[in-house]
Amino acid sequence: MTLSEYIDSVKSKSIAVIGIGVSNIPLIKLFLKKGIAVTACDKCRREAYDNQSLLLELEALGATLH
Repeated sequence: MTLSEYIDSVKSKSIAVIGIGVSNIPLIKLFLKKGIAVTACDKCRREAYDNQSLLLELEALGATLH
């Protein structure tokens, strides 16, 4: 299965991503830009997250953050 086929197969689903770190940020953005609903969860509390602007960017793209 290609990446394009995979993205097409999950378009009608909601995706959960565990961890809002360096390796998952591009994945979250990719899903959001393709119109896929994303809930991203991280063990770090929002207030303690170093990059607040990134969190705002992900929310502006449509992500739900927990």
